Amino acid sequence: MIGGESVATAVWVSNVTYMGQMAKKYGALAVVLEHRYYGKSMPTPDLSTQNLKYLSSNKWVVFGGSYAGNLAAWFREKYPNIAVGAIASSAPVRAAVDAMEYLGVTSESLGKECSENIRKASLEFEELLKTPEGVIKLRKILHLCDTFDGKNINNNHYLAEQMMWTVVGKATSDDSIKNVGKIMSDPSVGTPLERYSKVTEMIGSSICHDYHYSDRIAPLKNTTIDLVNFEMMRQWIYQTCTEFGYYQSSDLPNSPFGHNIPVEYFTQQCAQVYGPEFTPQSIQKAVDRTNVYYGALKPNVTNVVLPNGSLDPWHSLGILKDLNNSTIAVIIKGGRHCEDMYASTTSDSENDSNHKTGGPVFLMIGGEGMAFPALVSNATYMGEMAKKYGALAVLLEHRYYGKSIPTPDLSTQNLKYLSSEMALKDTQQFALYLSKKLSLEGNKWVVFGGSYAGNLAAWFREKYPSIAVGAIASSAPVLAAVDNMGYLGVTSESLGKKCSDNIRKAHIEMEELLKTPEGVIKLRKTLHLCDNFDGKNVNNNHYLAEEMMFTTVGNAMSKTGVDMVRGIMNDTSVGTPLERYAKACDMSDSTICHDFRYEDRIAPLKNTTRDPMGFQMMRQWTYQTCTEFGYYQSSDLPNSPFGHNIPVEYFTQQCAQVYGPEFTPQTIQEAVDRTNAYYGGLKPNVTNVMFPNGSLDPWHALSVLKDLNNSTKTVMISGGKYSHCGDIYASTPSDSEIDHFNKQDNRTFKQRYYVDDSHHKIGGPVFLMIGGEGEADTSRLSNATYMGQMTKKYSALAVVLEHRYYGKSMPTPDLSTQNLKYLSSEMALKDTQQFALYLMKKLSIGGSKWVVFGGSYAGNLAAWFREKYPNIAVGAIASSAPVRAAVDAMEYLGVTSESLGKECSENIRKASLEMEELLKSSEGVIKLRKTLHLCDTFDGKNVNNNHYLAEQMMWTIVGNAMSKTGVDKIRGIMNDTLIGTPLERYAKASGMIGSSICHDFHYEDRIAPLKKITIDPTDWAFMRQWIYQTCTEFGYYQSSDLPYSPFGHSIPVEHYTQQCAQVYGPQFTPQSIQKAVDRTNAYYGALKPNVTNVVFPNGSLDPWHSLGILKDLNNSTKAVMIEGGGHCGDMWASNPYDSESVKSAHKLIDQQIGEYLK
Repeated sequence: MIGGESVATAVWVSNVTYMGQMAKKYGALAVVLEHRYYGKSMPTPDLSTQNLKYLSSNKWVVFGGSYAGNLAAWFREKYPNIAVGAIASSAPVRAAVDAMEYLGVTSESLGKECSENIRKASLEFEELLKTPEGVIKLRKILHLCDTFDGKNINNNHYLAEQMMWTVVGKATSDDSIKNVGKIMSDPSVGTPLERYSKVTEMIGSSICHDYHYSDRIAPLKNTTIDLVNFEMMRQWIYQTCTEFGYYQSSDLPNSPFGHNIPVEYFTQQCAQVYGPEFTPQSIQKAVDRTNVYYGALKPNVTNVVLPNGSLDPWHSLGILKDLNNSTIAVIIKGGRHCEDMYASTTSDSENDSNHKTGGPVFLMIGGEGMAFPALVSNATYMGEMAKKYGALAVLLEHRYYGKSIPTPDLSTQNLKYLSSEMALKDTQQFALYLSKKLSLEGNKWVVFGGSYAGNLAAWFREKYPSIAVGAIASSAPVLAAVDNMGYLGVTSESLGKKCSDNIRKAHIEMEELLKTPEGVIKLRKTLHLCDNFDGKNVNNNHYLAEEMMFTTVGNAMSKTGVDMVRGIMNDTSVGTPLERYAKACDMSDSTICHDFRYEDRIAPLKNTTRDPMGFQMMRQWTYQTCTEFGYYQSSDLPNSPFGHNIPVEYFTQQCAQVYGPEFTPQTIQEAVDRTNAYYGGLKPNVTNVMFPNGSLDPWHALSVLKDLNNSTKTVMISGGKYSHCGDIYASTPSDSEIDHFNKQDNRTFKQRYYVDDSHHKIGGPVFLMIGGEGEADTSRLSNATYMGQMTKKYSALAVVLEHRYYGKSMPTPDLSTQNLKYLSSEMALKDTQQFALYLMKKLSIGGSKWVVFGGSYAGNLAAWFREKYPNIAVGAIASSAPVRAAVDAMEYLGVTSESLGKECSENIRKASLEMEELLKSSEGVIKLRKTLHLCDTFDGKNVNNNHYLAEQMMWTIVGNAMSKTGVDKIRGIMNDTLIGTPLERYAKASGMIGSSICHDFHYEDRIAPLKKITIDPTDWAFMRQWIYQTCTEFGYYQSSDLPYSPFGHSIPVEHYTQQCAQVYGPQFTPQSIQKAVDRTNAYYGALKPNVTNVVFPNGSLDPWHSLGILKDLNNSTKAVMIEGGGHCGDMWASNPYDSESVKSAHKLIDQQIGEYLK
């Protein structure tokens, strides 16, 4: 599978794609290759126009879709000695500057009448733009923000373009086309423009639409490589400017989109984003060159299949007729873009690695979210059981969740097909299909599910006992209830009478304050609410109470969380009950005010557009609560600790507001009664079902808690070890001790790990990747890493262990300073030792030799684990390990200075001095703002803001200076006097100019996230934890205190050390930090650890090597410097393009591992 203009993932070689199915059928090796400049395949350190010049485009069959479809066909054309054939799906092989035919397909799909009505709407749109009165009317019809004045032609084009994209998206399925046609032909809706507004979903939102062309362009000017969000638009637009065009204009005669999207709107962007050398003429020449080189619609190629969808506008640039006997074109009637690439099955995932002939089938039924393959892996208890019983493990995604969407949108009309009954029928049909497909007719099926999917598991056994012989229904709330008041009753019981009573007093206090303007002002101060909260909107008040309630409920689902809430709520020294509640709900410590607007809660629920990524679920789930379950967690229970602030009416009203007036409290009650009657409520007519529940899980209030018969059993898991669906997860070393060094403390937590035994042979070694300051995932075990390659060579068991307080391995319910005392390298090493002993026992590998790996801080841990626990680890690979702790790590920037060279560093130093000088006067600050494109709020008076600005510019330079191409780029700019003063050059080198949006540097924005003590399971930023470790163990503060530092005096060590006190408390002083650093160095040995059998690789361009071991310590503890190498570069797998220095490092590591394992 050839990658195109996005990140490459393993999904493309899985059985959810048609290529994956064919690979299985033909016994083929399935491979996906990521495209340069997309995903993580970045040849250069940034995406400057200068660097983007490098962006061009056994028996092997190549596959690809869209642009990658072009590549597949062209690869067969240009390299027929390698590829014997190609499947080029939805491939727009003809480049065209003005791809006006694209919208012609959309027009044809919609039909003449609908297209004519859209054209009338476009003409009405253009007419209204001609006068101020017209613009006011246009704002009203399209619900535009008041900032839209119609004077900026690019803003007008941008608005028209975005509306057009909505229509194009809807014109890719027959049902959606009919819906668009129905609205556009209905005069009762209003004028053509009013109908068009409805079709493009411009009306119905409580938030106005804001269209600024600058917001479209700004991200395209960002030259920084984003490895988190995988933003690829800058790269793709560059390719349109230099190869393809593909600009979907409305220039076609009688286009339904009028004159609102001319081709010039697109071509101008090339010059605006990449430079003035990109002109309409240069773009046309590039397109002509592409067509000549590849042959456009007549490529000189054989053995290619070119599928296209009739509803896909891209087919207007594709090959629609056979070129020869072996180059075949096929049109899929009613087909969409790349539709043929998906597997010809329902949405399922299979794991057959443990399946034995005749073995059972374990089916995980999907619930109200996306289905992930991890749910059938050994990270789940079902996965463990599949291995034990030789079962085929299968996961089926629920209709309307993830990517299994039956309808083109999520309108109320379409959601009528969403119900538990439909889902159960899907499951039955799927089971019959899979039984036939895989010849499983005689195999026994056991179904699993958690939460709502736990209901489905039990109900599937009830309704289809001929298929499922049993079910495991974890945390299943089988009793539907409109007013689920018992939910908060469980929370109240868990917290205890005293704590609950104090929360109740807090709510009474809150209700009282809401009665007067003075009270609201006090409430705003206590809860740190934004000034727009006035207490007058009852729904806003309920929303505030609801969010605080859910924070409390979340904490009360674990024993440690219960202890935390009790500790705060029962401590009168904290303040009034409401002040305590504010602290318990994490409302009081943020520097950013809390904004609670009910409309912000409702607006996303009204969005009927499908999420192509599959993560949207709340509109669907809320619909099911309105039509089947209720489940509304009200505070209506007598003496509820949450007072009268969350009545059931607060929830039921949302059904009507979101889905229509036909949803009333009466209809919801009728729906709930119908559900209970159909499934049996707490007394389902079922056998062979297990109902596990957690005692701290509020959902158990609606579950079966007593055995129903001899084969339908219940089990209550007491205490804080498991809560909602806790039994679903694998029996990992969840008993890792929170405090290893306090024998009186027997609390434990679940620590995540992954195992890959695909290369392991009995008696083989164990390679353990120790996790560091981030989330652990299976990619660290793959053959994309050097450890993964060594795993295969040495037939090792590959394991990764997540570090406590990172990822999902959280020992405590929050990240308060009090709780973070359990976060240290010493605790992490003890975790690793205990885990190793656990795994030896669990997998019977007591005689296996262990080698530990790690990079950066985790490189330290690898070396220190070998030092402290040599009886377990026979050796360690400690990549880029800064083993010497240092408060003032000034040498760090010394490496950067050395990498950049004397002339460049001197110019940066002059720039830093120029910046310091400008900060001394108000006139200078104005000049600095202009030079660095800073926002007007920057006044130079706040020294912390100044340091923060200097720090962020420094980081851009450091990041670039970790590669040879980056060094060359910085040198090229900083040493070019034609660009301007040293500061003007520095502004360019650090990416401060070129954006249409000013740069806003507020030190408080840096500090605020660090003060957040709440654990957010969706947030992978772990800076609070890591900064804590710098304050308590390592320092590592990259100051500019080195004499003659190129960064002047702008980043003193005090800029960092003060943060320890500001974030974690006044007990953290420069003196306490220095003592902590000294203690770390004394305990581990700093640059002279007492250790054998360790390799310390470092990169010469990596500033962290200034704190690493650079010389051999003894015959078995080796250091190796990779010339031109960056941070942890040796950890990636070997490839033919590696430098000789990397190859030498890998050779040494391989040799040493061989020695360790003798």
